[in-house]
This record gives sequence, C-alpha cells and structure tokens, in this order.
Amino acid sequence: MKIMCVCCLRQKMNGLVLSNDKALHGACVEESVAVMWGLRLMLELVDASHLEKDSAIDVAEAIHVSNPRHITPEIIEEFKRKVNLL
Repeated sequence: MKIMCVCCLRQKMNGLVLSNDKALHGACVEESVAVMWGLRLMLELVDASHLEKDSAIDVAEAIHVSNPRHITPEIIEEFKRKVNLL
C-alpha cells in the first residue's frame, strides 16, 4: 500500500494515473487523483481517431489472454460494444 500511496501523491501533482490495478485505482480515487482504467484510455483514443477500432479490440483481446482472471470475457464484450458505438 505504501507504493500505491507514493504513486498517488506523485501523480496528484503531475496528472493522470493509468492503471488496471483495482487497489491502486481505489487508492487514487480516495486521494482525489485522476485515474483511468487501461481499456477506457483505448476508448478515448478510438473516439479521437488516434486508434482504429479493430486495433483496440485486438489489444483488448490480447490483454484478456494474458490476464483472463481480471479481464474477463464479459469485460471484453462490454468493451467491444462500447467501441462499436463510437
């Protein structure tokens, strides 16, 4: 938890924390530090035309393969739905 707090305090002065770690995300929220989930960043990039929809979906699926316990099929399906709405 000490490392998380240091990260939050440092970013409080510098901007945004990008993390898929639930504990770090929670610590940032508690400290009023701007934080964004990794898949959300990809949605923002697609929306701004900086990332192709197919590429975002490919990356999300690769993240799922490397971390299926936390990035579940349901999360991927929801991500795909959101990408296709953009």
